[in-house]
Amino acid sequence: MTRFCLIIDDNDQSSVIETLRNKGKEQGLEINCHFFNPSEYNEEKVFKTEDGQEEVEIVIDIGEFEKEFQKHFHRQHFDLIAFDYNLDDRETTGVDLIRKLRQIRKNTIFLLYSGTLDWIVRDIVRLHNENPNGKLLQRRIKSLVNSNITSLVKREDYDDEIIRQLRNPLTPQAIIEKKLLEYPDLIFKSTYPLFENLTLEEITTEISGNSLKGEEFLDAIIELTIAHLIELNK
Repeated sequence: MTRFCLIIDDNDQSSVIETLRNKGKEQGLEINCHFFNPSEYNEEKVFKTEDGQEEVEIVIDIGEFEKEFQKHFHRQHFDLIAFDYNLDDRETTGVDLIRKLRQIRKNTIFLLYSGTLDWIVRDIVRLHNENPNGKLLQRRIKSLVNSNITSLVKREDYDDEIIRQLRNPLTPQAIIEKKLLEYPDLIFKSTYPLFENLTLEEITTEISGNSLKGEEFLDAIIELTIAHLIELNK
């Protein structure tokens, strides 16, 4: 069976991807893994130092990151996306990227990894010390709580955790999304009025976004499948 994953990191992960392929084969998995570097989509931002001086730093442009993600992967189903927490950015972490992509990939497994897990705690404490008003700290904690992360692991263990997660059975929804994206440009011409004349890619977007129309369409597909099985069994 084939599983699709994506690693989002600001350092090259080619060796990890090769390790995933090899370990996956040993366990009967064909792992198709992509890599995406968020630091390629940067903007300049001015910060004030402790002595009141202005300092220009390059930070990740999250809006541009999302735009490029959609450009590269809008037709690609991912069973799992792994994020590095420790990005080379003063304000942005992997959690912020997770929150952004969670809006468009609501049902994907999201894994967060870090060099050491206590680094995340130290980062939060650092923010508290550097920002007495607490706004950045509140944003970071809120992001972590609301990001709906499936698994949080050490960097040294994250390849094994990816494989462990990918060995789990796919949900019916994931199977349907994956199959629809095999024919993204096909126009849907059937008896389901809400999606009539939409492409299968557009329908997949509704499903992956957990819209009400997408949920109703999934229910209809399941009902039709069961009805067809019953008819075949007569």
